[in-house]
Amino acid sequence: HVAVLVGGHDRGLPWDEFAAAMREHAPRAIATLGHGVAGQNGDRIHALLAPLASEGRFALSQACDLDEALVQARSALPDGGVVLLSPGAPSFGLYRDYVARGRRFAELAARGLSFGIHLMVSATRWTEMRPWLRDVLGTRFELKLGDPIESEVNSRLAAKVPSIPGRGITVDKMHFLSALPRIDGNPYTDDLADATMELAEALALPSAPKAPQVRLLPHELSVSELPPPESPAPELDMRVPLGIEDVGLTPQWQDFDSSPHLMIFGDAETGKTNMLRHIAKAVAAHYPSSEARVMFADFRRELHDCVPQQNQINYTVATDALAGSLQQAAALLQKRVPGPEITPDRLRKRDWWTGGRLFIVIDDFELTEGGGMAGDPLGPLLPLIPHGSDIGLHLIIARNTAGASRAMMSPVLRRMWELGTPALLFSCPKDEGVFLGNVKPRVLPQGRAQFINRRRGLRLVQTPLVPGGTPKRD
Repeated sequence: HVAVLVGGHDRGLPWDEFAAAMREHAPRAIATLGHGVAGQNGDRIHALLAPLASEGRFALSQACDLDEALVQARSALPDGGVVLLSPGAPSFGLYRDYVARGRRFAELAARGLSFGIHLMVSATRWTEMRPWLRDVLGTRFELKLGDPIESEVNSRLAAKVPSIPGRGITVDKMHFLSALPRIDGNPYTDDLADATMELAEALALPSAPKAPQVRLLPHELSVSELPPPESPAPELDMRVPLGIEDVGLTPQWQDFDSSPHLMIFGDAETGKTNMLRHIAKAVAAHYPSSEARVMFADFRRELHDCVPQQNQINYTVATDALAGSLQQAAALLQKRVPGPEITPDRLRKRDWWTGGRLFIVIDDFELTEGGGMAGDPLGPLLPLIPHGSDIGLHLIIARNTAGASRAMMSPVLRRMWELGTPALLFSCPKDEGVFLGNVKPRVLPQGRAQFINRRRGLRLVQTPLVPGGTPKRD
């Protein structure tokens, strides 16, 4: 059960031998990389393999980049299958630049072992590896070097290594002789590939251990796969699972008690409105209408039916109407701001005011930035934002990333960021630049986002597709 990924930068190499090998040792599937990308040979290899695929020898697909090819390979394999990346075509052109490609490699080197991935690297000299890479390589072997002075172990000992293939020294200054991966007793290497395959087949016993399946973020996630919203105590605000995070593959929680607000950014049709729908439904599911209401600013009218009417307190589709609603809400919330007579133990109980919590959900925040006749409609909330948890105010804002750096100069967004408000950054063109701390925008699959929590770091999150939303998620 093997799927092969092949293709990349076109170096003009012939691929006829590769096609002949695929005819003789057909894998389950082959995905060619670089489809439709200038300077890539994926289309040429695909045309070469198409006749074999038409004979039913293997499934053949095309992919624009490595992520898409991995998705195709995984869908063609059963559990325990192996994805083989065939060399011969460098990844030039499949990444934005050398920095982006190096970042992906660094992530694999640093975190791969926790996912059961073992990294093996070879080079003609130690100086070809960056210092950070040498630090993460736990086991090192040094074969015969061209110049012993370049040895990382001991230059005098390296000079004594005989010019025999397989001879070298270890970091413990011991000589070693590596073994040929064959069991037929033949000492030659001209047919080593076939001998290695025979060795693998001989060891492929039903009782033999297999490589563990690499756990990855799902490409689609339903709300039913997440736990329901919960509150640690009745007097505390709820926390909502925003999706599955990539480190532990566990729910990524947004705790509205410790972090009362949330910012959401992303390009068009990446999942922002879908996330607002998910949060609004969580509010309606967790609280009765007497304990919490949702106020919507929905300029494109995509959230009008996501929660029952009894769970809504207001629904506006224009900036001027939003300004009026927020002025009324701010006047009510201002009376809840704790004065000097409120002791610290009462802050947690929140027993000095009555009424329900208010979740203000604003979609397409960029449409409020013109001001209109009312100026900044969110201005009345500015002095109340720091007291969110104490007065039952929760502000959830979603905005397109076009001009996001300029948008962060908005008094409300700037104040939220200064207070350590978490943010979800969905797919975003890299040319928008950095606008949330030092987190760089990334082009991500639909529904996937970077969760930025200034207290706990950065996580990649797959968000759920909410029933009743559009398939495009936005």
